[in-house]
Amino acid sequence: MIRNIVFDCGGVIADVKYMDLLRKYKPNPIEMARLAVILADGKEWSDWNKGLMTLDEMADMLSERYPKYRDMLSRALKDDFLGYLEIDEGMRKTVASLKKSGYGIYLLADIPMEFHKVFMQDEIYKFIDGGVFSYEEHVRKPDKSMYEKLCAKYKLVPGECLFVDDNKKYLEPAKAMGMQVVLFSKPQAAIKEIARKLEESNG
Repeated sequence: MIRNIVFDCGGVIADVKYMDLLRKYKPNPIEMARLAVILADGKEWSDWNKGLMTLDEMADMLSERYPKYRDMLSRALKDDFLGYLEIDEGMRKTVASLKKSGYGIYLLADIPMEFHKVFMQDEIYKFIDGGVFSYEEHVRKPDKSMYEKLCAKYKLVPGECLFVDDNKKYLEPAKAMGMQVVLFSKPQAAIKEIARKLEESNG
């Protein structure tokens, strides 16, 4: 029986519209693609998520490493970035509904401290029972220690958990522990799949 739902944050409950932000500074398509790689796939971004540097430190480091984009990166990351974290309204309602139905709601997320603080200010957070976050643990999924820490910290039985993430490789450690999983693609499809899994497990 599923008693707890574990969600990823970025790409599932919330999204960081950083490409929308960068468009403010009117880069050309080639620059947009380059900036996407710099932000999403770079070591600096990963270290920021692990809590090994602050947002300002990441901005300074990226600006120094990529002088061609120095002005754009500095302004985007230091002046505007945190305002581009958006909670999906459908997922907000889903989390509230699941909580009211009696499920425990937990987070297992690669998320930097600054984004977590913004996330905590949203009304959705009153439905969250706890979580494990990369910036606190200094590791990122799919490191199994994050999954183990979540279960140990909140005394969760893996076989009673459903884990929702938008990255297939991040589901593997959860499955290995005995959790059921949902691969998130689009909100409505994921919401239907969560409902199906719960009905199948608890019906």
